[in-house]
Amino acid sequence: MQVCFKISAVALIIVQCLIAPVRAAVGDDFTSIYSDDFETDQGIFAGTNKRFNEVSTLDGQWSLRIRKTSALRTGDWIDISAYAGLSLKFSFYGKDMDAGDSFNVATRFNGDASFAIVKEWASGTDFSNEAWIEKTVYIQIPSGKTQMKFEFRGNSNQRNDKVYIDSVMLSGSTMPVLFDIGNVLPPGGLFQCQSDCDKNSQCAGDLKCFQRDLGTKYV
Repeated sequence: MQVCFKISAVALIIVQCLIAPVRAAVGDDFTSIYSDDFETDQGIFAGTNKRFNEVSTLDGQWSLRIRKTSALRTGDWIDISAYAGLSLKFSFYGKDMDAGDSFNVATRFNGDASFAIVKEWASGTDFSNEAWIEKTVYIQIPSGKTQMKFEFRGNSNQRNDKVYIDSVMLSGSTMPVLFDIGNVLPPGGLFQCQSDCDKNSQCAGDLKCFQRDLGTKYV
């Protein structure tokens, strides 16, 4: 895999990208910022009528729920000033979601006018109904951003289209998280620790395209 990264003024490679683990959201490279199983309340998520005891993961009875185009959005700003990359781990359970119905995770950083989708999952393609599925989303923190909100939002058209969210864990790393954004290049090029680039011109600014061995943890 090739990744965009920055070279120092003396042309030495800087170790700057953490290769995100497949499952573990907390370990030697990640520090827990927030976690909740919603057994007591709805945690940092704003609004009312969000928490239900209809389904839950194996360890509990309660979870949060989105329906149609409703959202579970964090209320207060989360301080992320100590981190360069984030990991959001959660479990979800779809119910009566027709093929093509979806939900997404989106983020908003201080200074942003709106939320931006990080990842979306569609019924029939990415998941089936009535089964708990665990996911981890890796989030790069843009330069200069120190606070964040995030949300889970539905994208369906029937009141019985439901997605339950449980076992949410947000963790931070002091190193940017390397992640693959797919085959479509964003306007302005790939940012630091984004992949997959093929040449320097596909990287933003003065970043360079670098080949990383698949077995390594850092570049």
